[in-house]
Amino acid sequence: MTPVKSQNGDSLPKNRLLVGGAIFILGELARLGVPFVVGSGLPIGWKNFLSALLLFAIPEGGMLVSIVILGKPGFNYLRGLVFAKIRRYALPQTVSRTRYRLGLVLFLLPLFYSWLSPYLPLLLHGYETTRFVAFVGDLILLVSLLLLGGDFWDKLRALFVYKAKVQFPVGTRNPERTE
Repeated sequence: MTPVKSQNGDSLPKNRLLVGGAIFILGELARLGVPFVVGSGLPIGWKNFLSALLLFAIPEGGMLVSIVILGKPGFNYLRGLVFAKIRRYALPQTVSRTRYRLGLVLFLLPLFYSWLSPYLPLLLHGYETTRFVAFVGDLILLVSLLLLGGDFWDKLRALFVYKAKVQFPVGTRNPERTE
């Protein structure tokens, strides 16, 4: 097979990259087996043991074996490829207006729900909050942050910088600005 060049110019065999990457991915996918183990009819001790194995030992072991197969340059090359794809699609610096608006709705939805949740049992008879709803709200919040893009992360960071100033683009409405 043809070798692949890493960022620092090292030649990496393609078959080692494929095998190491497959072992790494299979190790991470082992975590998906936990619900099947928990739902099985095994004794509780076996369920605990197998769940711990699937959550911690197999993914960590897969990572270690893939590092041994790939070597440091190969592992860094593979990690760079994965994170470059994630950065490119999940966190672009600027996003479309539609994606931004959808992200804002998803960002505000869990905030409004958490604000209303103490009052909902009083307003809706039989309503009880559950941990699952809070978990779903957390997931929606994380998805919204991915949808909003890198510019929103800068805006969010500016909330915590005392001397940060707002600068509106030319042509937008700002009632405090006099021209």
